[in-house]
Amino acid sequence: MNTKDIYLMAYLERYYWFWKAKSNLLRLTLDVFGKRNKLLDAGCGAGNLLRVGKLLGYECTGIDKSKSVKKIIKDIPVIIKDVEKLKIRNKFDTIILSDVLEHCNDKKAMANIYNALTDNGIVIATVPMFKFLWGQDDIRLQHKRRYTKKMIKELFKDFKIVKMSYIQFLLFFPAFIIRTLERIKKPKTSTESFFKNRLLIEDQHTDMGQITMLLSLPIKAIFFFINFLIKVEQYIENRIVIPLGLPIGVGMLIVARKVQRKPSVSKQGVKRGLKDE
Repeated sequence: MNTKDIYLMAYLERYYWFWKAKSNLLRLTLDVFGKRNKLLDAGCGAGNLLRVGKLLGYECTGIDKSKSVKKIIKDIPVIIKDVEKLKIRNKFDTIILSDVLEHCNDKKAMANIYNALTDNGIVIATVPMFKFLWGQDDIRLQHKRRYTKKMIKELFKDFKIVKMSYIQFLLFFPAFIIRTLERIKKPKTSTESFFKNRLLIEDQHTDMGQITMLLSLPIKAIFFFINFLIKVEQYIENRIVIPLGLPIGVGMLIVARKVQRKPSVSKQGVKRGLKDE
């Protein structure tokens, strides 16, 4: 991720419905399930969730493989490292993985997350769901996979899952239609990118590192209206996810607690123990 990308992400995290809704969901989740001490946001991007954690009283640290994030995040420590190569033990009480696992070797990442958590530490993750929703946007975002419940349970086998719910319920139906049409028409760019690019026309970043979004007034009005409606709908959904859960959705929220692995005992060791008795 280059400097221009990170400033664009900072803008989108502040105003775009997807990131605003995700930030709201994770704030609610942290408030209910998080352990208020040391928090790590793995794949922290422009640092929006770190600021949320800080407001909730956490001692926050970020990790991201892009050096550009330090140009945006100046008041919170950030480790420049890939989560697959994270070598920290028993340090963090809560770790966030917001749309991270689909980009990497998820088994390696989860092994490192397990080691980085304190005893009974909490991991909060979101992932995209359903292989049949795979589309051009997954390719653009360099996803390696979309998940099923079975895959998630296998990935979190060293944790006790305390909450698992689909998210983005109403978006599932248009997403299903759009991805089905994409498979038939096979466009070069995703529908999501086409929509966003028509609404967000970005100027070059200045020496001050700012992104200016240039929109004609009619398109700007339409964008903010649609953006507002989806944000409201997502905020309502988020209030349902934590206490009740949702029956279907584009993504999944997982909250899991680290449990101590049972020590493996070899068959030879067991036999020896029986003889000694």
